[in-house]
Amino acid sequence: MKAGTYILEAESVFYTFEPVTATIDSETETLPELIADRVQVCGQIDVGKTEMSKYTGQKRIIMIKSKHDYAEQKMQADDTGVFCTEVKIGEYTVTPLANLDDSAFELHLTPKSSDIKVEGPVDNLKFVQIKVVISGMVEYLDGAEENEATVALERAGEKARNVKAVKGKFEFSEVLPGSYKVSVVKNEYCWEKTVINVEIKAEGAKDVKFVQSGYALQYTSEKDVDVMITGEKSPVHFRAGDHFYCLKNKGEYEIKPVSYTHLR
Repeated sequence: MKAGTYILEAESVFYTFEPVTATIDSETETLPELIADRVQVCGQIDVGKTEMSKYTGQKRIIMIKSKHDYAEQKMQADDTGVFCTEVKIGEYTVTPLANLDDSAFELHLTPKSSDIKVEGPVDNLKFVQIKVVISGMVEYLDGAEENEATVALERAGEKARNVKAVKGKFEFSEVLPGSYKVSVVKNEYCWEKTVINVEIKAEGAKDVKFVQSGYALQYTSEKDVDVMITGEKSPVHFRAGDHFYCLKNKGEYEIKPVSYTHLR
């Protein structure tokens, strides 16, 4: 190497080096060290393929804040949620910033922020969409848990999910926060409530409860008619068409028409 002044540079995928000026002469034995000035920090925001498909295309912004001097730096995730930036050695807090998609689709990320100590490349940061559990029970008058009613979970604009209440218990997993309708389906039974509206937050819901109130007597009548039913103290009005009437107990009943009402 000829004597003279040189600029030393180094390149790396994970590090950035500041150029160093070195003077070389006949007495130079070693070159000055190239010290990494900045280190790469990467991560991903993962809200799942289904939720990602709802996005308007607005890119996610991530803020990284130094714990030393509180300097803030912002970076933008790509279409797959991946983000990368370069920072100096030190300690930082990384936080995904809320955007319009979060409000529109009720997306909630966990963790809300992540504290990191940067001593070398960081590539394992991950923020994921919170998914929770909705669970509950179905109570039967006769205590027969083997009845296995069907429980449905519905959200506006989405396909309903159905599960069986096994031994009186049901559960929906991987549920996004938001507003839902939970309903019980077993037509031969009557219920205190057949539909329960729930507002799901980050903690989910574990106390949804359906209580059987009676047994459904299903009937078809060509006309409005008043009938006497065994055990009832007064006549019961049956409307024309296909309907049901709730009885407190199961068993055999005698039904006798007592009058007809013609529809006008």
